[in-house]
Amino acid sequence: MILNMKPIVLLISFLTLYNIASASIFDNLTCGIAFYYKKEPPRHMTALYDYIVVNPDHIEKIDKKYIAYLSVGEINPVSNDYNMIKKDWIIGKNDQWKSYITDLANPAYKDFLIQKAASIQKKGFSGLFLDTLDSYQLIIKDEGQKKIFEQHLTELIIELKNRFPDLYILINRGFEILDTKMKDYIDAVVVESYLTSYDFKQKKYTEQTEEGKRWLENKFSTIKSLNKPIIVIEYTEDKAKKQRKVLAKNLLDKGLIPFVSNIDLDSFGISLCEHYPRKILTIYSKESSKDTTLTSAHRLFSIPLEYYGYYSDYLDPNESPLPDRIVDEYIGIIVKLEDDRLNKEEEFYKWIKKQIENGIKVLFINYFGFEMNEDKQRFLNLKITPNTSTENTYTIVYADKSGNFETKINTYWGGDLYETDGNPLLLLKNAKNEKHAPIAITSWGGYALSEMLYTSYPEEMWVFDPFSFIKNALRLPTIPAPDVTTENGRRVFISHIDGDGFTEVALFNKKRYTSEIIRDEIIKKYNLPIAVSIIEGEISEQIKKSTLFEEIAKSIFRLDNVEIANHSYSHPFKWKAMEKFEQTQAYNLTIDGYKFDLEREIKGSTQYINEKLAPKDKKTSIFLWTGDCNPTENAIKLVYENNLLNMNGGGSIMTNLSPYLSKNFPIGIKKGDLYQIYAPNQNENVYTNLWTSNFYGYKNVIQTFKLTDTPKRIKPINVYYHFYSGSKLSSLNALKEAYNYATSQKITPMFPSQYIKRALDFYSTLVAKEVRSESWIIKTSGDLKTLKIPTSENVEPIINSSSVGFSDHNDMIYIHLSNSNTHRIQLGKNSRQTPYLKEANGIITSYKYTKTKRFYRISGYTNLEVVLKNVINCSIRSNKVFSKSTNMDETLLKFNSNEVDIEIECT
Repeated sequence: MILNMKPIVLLISFLTLYNIASASIFDNLTCGIAFYYKKEPPRHMTALYDYIVVNPDHIEKIDKKYIAYLSVGEINPVSNDYNMIKKDWIIGKNDQWKSYITDLANPAYKDFLIQKAASIQKKGFSGLFLDTLDSYQLIIKDEGQKKIFEQHLTELIIELKNRFPDLYILINRGFEILDTKMKDYIDAVVVESYLTSYDFKQKKYTEQTEEGKRWLENKFSTIKSLNKPIIVIEYTEDKAKKQRKVLAKNLLDKGLIPFVSNIDLDSFGISLCEHYPRKILTIYSKESSKDTTLTSAHRLFSIPLEYYGYYSDYLDPNESPLPDRIVDEYIGIIVKLEDDRLNKEEEFYKWIKKQIENGIKVLFINYFGFEMNEDKQRFLNLKITPNTSTENTYTIVYADKSGNFETKINTYWGGDLYETDGNPLLLLKNAKNEKHAPIAITSWGGYALSEMLYTSYPEEMWVFDPFSFIKNALRLPTIPAPDVTTENGRRVFISHIDGDGFTEVALFNKKRYTSEIIRDEIIKKYNLPIAVSIIEGEISEQIKKSTLFEEIAKSIFRLDNVEIANHSYSHPFKWKAMEKFEQTQAYNLTIDGYKFDLEREIKGSTQYINEKLAPKDKKTSIFLWTGDCNPTENAIKLVYENNLLNMNGGGSIMTNLSPYLSKNFPIGIKKGDLYQIYAPNQNENVYTNLWTSNFYGYKNVIQTFKLTDTPKRIKPINVYYHFYSGSKLSSLNALKEAYNYATSQKITPMFPSQYIKRALDFYSTLVAKEVRSESWIIKTSGDLKTLKIPTSENVEPIINSSSVGFSDHNDMIYIHLSNSNTHRIQLGKNSRQTPYLKEANGIITSYKYTKTKRFYRISGYTNLEVVLKNVINCSIRSNKVFSKSTNMDETLLKFNSNEVDIEIECT
């Protein structure tokens, strides 16, 4: 029995118990209820469950999902309430849990519990979980006295429900009081260890005895007669995930609601849904004079992870403590160090050993971080021997086909020789026939020794395919991966302008400013959604012409295809240095009398735009980072506090001369608890040698667009530049070429703010799988609209109320999601007659699905094109005029409108 505030996780089902229909608060839930007491529930845990039972003492911000734990029959000395307990309320001690048994017959103690419940309701909790109901049995042995206690317990629960009818009441066991008069006062009953058990003396997981099973089955009959949900908690080791799933399915098949976890009940466990963590914990050490943003751990390894729907948290063990527990939060560990040994190498090894023993896969890159003595070699199944050959060139015995990815395998090696019982991707031998495996997949993960996975000379290039190697080493499950590059089958297009050069005079027309040129030659002519920013100090400090420049800015911000962005007050070039008051003219624009102030740069300049430049129906929505685009945690926090999205930094710059994955940055980076979102592509400043020559160079961004689209689509199209691109004909024409290429492609244009929300949603999206149906449960914030699965899986999404349609590109199938935030994705094969949306260059704002009808409301920024599949024998209706053409099983609809309703009816 749960006699202490042990963390309990359970899930409630919409299933009918024992085939008897019963209305319940737990009907129609997605993944159920969790019990979690140790601390504030992890973000993804809160997202997964419909309700979470928590220790109210640990919760600062109340959520309506939370149900409060309340111990009825015991009080623990560590509880916040312990000092309020009177001596005469205690009747004994529970030695196993070191807690005190309380007197339910004492009116004062009963009043205390009711006041506690009142406080819980007032704070906003949804219900109560009543624990330790039968603790009195440890002290009270007389049957008559037991009946008195049971009567008091019954009266307490009835009074709680009568006083607080809106609070759900869940009870742990309490079999002695379960009769028909209690039917209306409880909402669910929790039972432990029906199929499994735990030996506390030997600290060992065991099977339940047949006698124990039969005893509980008799109790189930009583609960069944009350038509109340039965929740069964089972126990296994954390790493026994397959066993957990089998147990959960077994209980579901018996009409019971499962939750299978460890004995401490401090994990997500498995019930109706199995959570699939998407985070990798990347252990790194900062390179010389660099921060996380610039390290190879961040830059190089994020792209392959993001492609499969995963992402990293970063930790430097020389600066921060290693987390005690990472199960449920992380799917794997990458160790990417710049030195062969860490400061606390033994502590680090013990931590790594513990994670491997818990079933977490680990990938070591270049270094292990600790001295590889015999014990460590034995644990990792490695054998390291000295290289006795004086020659450093090796012969290839075997090379995996994933080698020679961006550059040829280098057979030069002068270090110790590694052998493994795993699967080497490369096996070498020296002149003495001594073997060496410098890169391998192992039972615990994998490793790649220095310069063998990637090389840094003459550029950073991958020697082996990082996509397959990282995925295989960490055993990353193939999941429906959240994607920000594609929407409704077409590549996402965004465009934004940094405010630099707004006040410059065009060299080819001395009567016009660059801001006017960009407005008239680009923004108005292309009529694509675009974010435009200004630098306040560049405009407002131009005393003689500030009114003129403000009027130009106003004329731009009034345009329908423009959203307003802020590019700061003084354009800091080095954000971290400025915040440390290392103020020089090289670090921001020179403005008389101004000393750097973070609030002035962000909040003050935003207020200036909103009050002086923005039309009444628009406000600033984005802050575009300036200079080195490497803001501090404080700066990012201030942006969020002012309700602004943020972007810039990072960016892709792959060209035909340098077509390497290392030329790309990830979607963003976490700083503190918040994300900085990178610009998907770099701007013209980089393509023009920092705006010193080759002013037509931005045309090469087209190479970047192509290289980041094939053989793998890793980035959307982002036309990103400064106002000074309007100062020269060559740079203006290059800019037009970039736009012309983009509009010639199949794209879904959107405002940068919409992309940023999708990028943030990438990090918050939760992936789980239903135990019984094997359907995927995807929970988003409602912004991210695309998932992808490898074509090699040979499946497609079954069209339903979540899956609007799909299309394929390269090696992926892209799944179009409805405008909901919870999606049930089934993978299989549709009927050949199933109608669905294959492509659209707009955003789905409403979608309704029935077996015979589909309704789509699509909104875009250009005249809409919609490609439907399998609708030849269907009727198509719309609120707007359209042309229709059919090719095989595809039907193309073209509209002279950017917002349409489409209804398909198929009989």
